[in-house]
Amino acid sequence: MCNREHRCTGYTVPVRHSNWCETYTSLGATGDGRSAYKCHMKTRAEIYDEVVEDAGRHEGREEESYEKGQDYKAQNAEENDAAEDAGRHGSEE
Repeated sequence: MCNREHRCTGYTVPVRHSNWCETYTSLGATGDGRSAYKCHMKTRAEIYDEVVEDAGRHEGREEESYEKGQDYKAQNAEENDAAEDAGRHGSEE
């Protein structure tokens, strides 16, 4: 589900004997190092690509899709940079 939704920025799944997951919409979310869970956070590029693809699917026009993707990129550039910096220094397990 998270892979198809650009609003979902990541997810956590337990390592053993469970069939649930937890999704996130925060660009700054990181794992806390617990080995019982696996955490995956999307990169800025993955989210940008999903925004462009989603806009194209709904609008049917490449130019509008590109513009919407650029708007998203501009609006979230600062937050995305901060989240990527935090991800480089934090644990994502």
